[in-house]
Amino acid sequence: MIVTVTLNPSLDRSIEVGRLERGEVNRATSASLEPGGKGVNVSRALLANGVPSRAVVPCGGDEGGQLIRLLVAEGVDVRAVPIAGPTRSNITLTEPDGTTTKINEPGPQLSPGEFAAITDQALAAAGPDGWVVACGSAPPGLPDPPPQGNEREPESQVPPLAFIAARGWGPTSLGVPGRSRKWPRCNLASVGSRSTGQRHSRRNR
Repeated sequence: MIVTVTLNPSLDRSIEVGRLERGEVNRATSASLEPGGKGVNVSRALLANGVPSRAVVPCGGDEGGQLIRLLVAEGVDVRAVPIAGPTRSNITLTEPDGTTTKINEPGPQLSPGEFAAITDQALAAAGPDGWVVACGSAPPGLPDPPPQGNEREPESQVPPLAFIAARGWGPTSLGVPGRSRKWPRCNLASVGSRSTGQRHSRRNR
């Protein structure tokens, strides 16, 4: 099982305008709303390519509930982890010539307990034979990792970890041994074939 983790997911609203004029009332010509976040996008891309995955997503407030409903409607296997803060919303304004202006909220701060619940959910879902694909930026105030040597699970029980464009966190943030691989940039559709292929080769050795 491939399990994606998005610590700072979002509701992404895209708005098209005829012309963006600062300080004026701008009329939208169209608008759309989608679930967002790099790990979420990995699960959506895997689903589109017929590769099963499970998305572990912290969610809070009405925005978090709407995010989960959008993912479920798309057929994504999602595990929601409740948090106190509201899920962030991002806005993209697009002009006819293709110029885009993005406004991204910082996102909610995770408590140590919330972060531990996310980690536990991801590792349990993947199991020792799966993969955890951690993506995207860390939210503000990410809890400090546990001291080295105090990992909660032995390495043999921890799934391989892949970090794709993960800014501000890594294997030590999860408090697990660092059997990991970093992909700063990656073709999302290829994640499934890379992960399942490496897992199968490991089993056949």
